[in-house]
Amino acid sequence: SPRQIWKYRDWVINALNKDMPFDQFTIEQLAGDLLPNATQDQKVATGFHRNTMINQEGGIDPEQFRIESIFDRVNTTGSTWLGLTVSCAQCHDHKFDPITQKEYYQLFAFLNNQDEPNLPIATPEEQARLDQYHKELEALEKGLEQLVDAAAEDVLAWQKSLTPEQVAELSPQITTVLETPPNKRTLKQKLLLVDQVRKDDSVYKSQKDKFLKLEKRKPGVTTTMVLAERKEPRKTYFFIKGDFTRPGEEVFPGVPKIMNPLPANVKNPNRLDLARWLVDPQNPLTARVIVNRYWMHLFGKGIVETENDFGTQGIPPTHPELLDWLAREFIRQGWSQKAMIRLLVTSATYRQSSHFRKDLKEVDPYNKRLARQNRFRLDAEIVRDVELVASGLFEPKIGGPSVYPPIPDGVMTLGQTRREWKPSTGPDRYRRGMYTFFFRATPPPALTVFDAPDSNS
Repeated sequence: SPRQIWKYRDWVINALNKDMPFDQFTIEQLAGDLLPNATQDQKVATGFHRNTMINQEGGIDPEQFRIESIFDRVNTTGSTWLGLTVSCAQCHDHKFDPITQKEYYQLFAFLNNQDEPNLPIATPEEQARLDQYHKELEALEKGLEQLVDAAAEDVLAWQKSLTPEQVAELSPQITTVLETPPNKRTLKQKLLLVDQVRKDDSVYKSQKDKFLKLEKRKPGVTTTMVLAERKEPRKTYFFIKGDFTRPGEEVFPGVPKIMNPLPANVKNPNRLDLARWLVDPQNPLTARVIVNRYWMHLFGKGIVETENDFGTQGIPPTHPELLDWLAREFIRQGWSQKAMIRLLVTSATYRQSSHFRKDLKEVDPYNKRLARQNRFRLDAEIVRDVELVASGLFEPKIGGPSVYPPIPDGVMTLGQTRREWKPSTGPDRYRRGMYTFFFRATPPPALTVFDAPDSNS
């Protein structure tokens, strides 16, 4: 299916395994296609922002849902890297944080100039089939070109013999070919003319039939959804009350004034400039937001407990100086995620027992001072992994297409569309939860029951 995202997921896994610096990790996901001489992997990385909701039903307004996707991308970028509820400024100036509605649409402008193609990513087996197909097709095309050349004089004579009345009766296809200069006609167009003078030529008919049948049998290849910058930029407008049918003044890419500015030498900023701005060491938020998330995963809750809201309505940090130091250390370590996680898990604070202590009940009932380790649940995707490891069934293979572990009967009938769920067999049945195929409308129950995040946003 063109909607596969597993190639993007595999890029993330490979990047983390290689400890790709977080700043590069960010840049490739947001704007890998805009890097000089972008590699296939860097283009695949832009699949991050293709995880928006998709609506392709008949009768919809495509522009409406394109705009909805961009709203999603702006809001996700704001919460993921800045820890801010920028979505509040979609319809009006933010009620609590210093972000204006105009600044929201300036961020919107960065993400309004992309097409959404599917990038072919052929596996070695698919590439071998494709190479063989092109080899056979090239041989047939060469043979047909020779037959076309041999019939050239007859075609020219037929064309000269046509009366105005006969020309008027020709099909629009043939008329189009006749109006096309001979040196710009495609092979198929040439064949339409040869058809007029070689109707009874068995050799020609046989070769043409083989060519047309082979064309229809072109092998499919795996594709992945990516972003690609448009050559002709779209104009972006301020939407009055967030309604795309009520455009106001034109706006241009820009960042909130409360934060560090874009470099002075950037004249026409694009997605790549936005990505670099997010991970600029002078940015006051990104490093803090990210290390706070590492802390959250290792200690149960972040130094800022509202990990997606560092604004005025978020919960203030329990240890602001520690958060500042961790953010600067993250940058000093070259944005190395492994280095930061190693730093945290080898700390005395992390290695404390999580046993309840009576002496802390009155002094620090919520353990904000971290006199002990917190007790917290595993993420939903990991609960089943632990059971698989304990049972000896765990399959540690990394990468590849999604799999279908067993689920209760009837789950696939709960959405608007009845879908097939054919349980995987062999080792694929016991792969990590992150490889489980995920329908938004009917997610795997084992993930839902343990509070996996909502994938609609």
